[in-house]
Amino acid sequence: MTDNQSIVAVVQFPGSNCENESLLALRRVGLQGREFLWNQSAEDLRGFGGYVIVGGFSCEDRSRAGVIAALDPVMRVIMEESARGKPVLGICNGAQILVETGLVPGYASRRLGIALGPNRMEQAGRIVGVGYFNDDGFLKTGLPKGSNAFNRNLAPDDVIRVPFAHAEGRFLFEPGLMDRMVEGGQLAFRYVDADGVMVPEYPVNPNGSQGNAAAVVNAAGNVMAMMPHPERSTRGDPIFASMGSYMADARSVAFNAKVLEDPKTQETVELCGWTPDPNQVHLPVKLIITDNTAVTIEDALSRAGIEASVERWVLWSLDLGGQPAQKLVSDITATGELLNTNKEWIDDLSAIHANHGASAHVLVVETLDEPIGRMKLQTLKRRFHFNSLTAVSRRVIWKIVLQDPSVGIEAVVKTHILHNPVMDRICRLG
Repeated sequence: MTDNQSIVAVVQFPGSNCENESLLALRRVGLQGREFLWNQSAEDLRGFGGYVIVGGFSCEDRSRAGVIAALDPVMRVIMEESARGKPVLGICNGAQILVETGLVPGYASRRLGIALGPNRMEQAGRIVGVGYFNDDGFLKTGLPKGSNAFNRNLAPDDVIRVPFAHAEGRFLFEPGLMDRMVEGGQLAFRYVDADGVMVPEYPVNPNGSQGNAAAVVNAAGNVMAMMPHPERSTRGDPIFASMGSYMADARSVAFNAKVLEDPKTQETVELCGWTPDPNQVHLPVKLIITDNTAVTIEDALSRAGIEASVERWVLWSLDLGGQPAQKLVSDITATGELLNTNKEWIDDLSAIHANHGASAHVLVVETLDEPIGRMKLQTLKRRFHFNSLTAVSRRVIWKIVLQDPSVGIEAVVKTHILHNPVMDRICRLG
């Protein structure tokens, strides 16, 4: 275990891929970084003076980006050390992990108040892109210099250009939270144009983030979740230099362990009921091959003390505009837009829910304001000329069979491994 508080741990999970860039960025500003793998003793993390959780695709972004790593014992130690004032910088996938731990926005309960949703690149009310996107973009803080651990070397109007590369980078806030965070100086960086002007649409706002949020900090200012990649450009060095300055002062300056006041006294589990619309065609798509996402969820639940088997389907719901279903569905399937018939097949929705017994629970997760279905509708109409289509929506069905029925499905839901309550609704299939 290291006792050198000047060293920054560069934390990696399976699928992380930005450790070299992060180490070089730390070195450029005079800091020493050391790689730390998820399968090392988590207790050894306590000897470091700060932490960078790198980008990449931890656990292949299974279920959703960052959530599996957020449940790892490594993050428990980082949460505890951050409460002592140590700086934590999560970049891209690292930002997603911090959001899924609740370290940002930083409620005392660590309740989730932020989500990072699928990118929605929008212009004049039309979605022009979803999914993974990379480019350079402009950022500025708009905050007083030194108001957090990461802007000590940046004036409010300084504009920096850094790369970004992500698929789930759209900051979403529970109702009322964004205004509170703006007032408290917690929106640390925002997407702007080259002149420093905030424009809410793509390409200035590359993913549809509320408030053009590119990075947010906790109330104490020592934890930052940042979607762009400052480590990939020397123009991002002021962020790392600021972190180093904060670490140097940490020994002599008392830490204000400020937390964000939580308007909710406790988090409740609410499972609504979802019934398929009889006027739509519903296509539950399942992998023919092993579903690694379902296997990963099983393993993560097991580590949390919940033994269960897990199955998963992607559910497409189509409004065909009154046209005959059989031929139209066959033609839509042939486009490859909704499934890959080489490795996926369309199951029977009624059979998924039938004969499952008391220990099994079939849940439907629906992402609110979900852009993928809307993009599929645009593509099917404009590229493939299915002009009668009026709606396409995407949901995920999970079938959880608990080994011990007394555990209750609420215990699974509380892990948030299946949904983020800020952007998703989770229901029982009825």
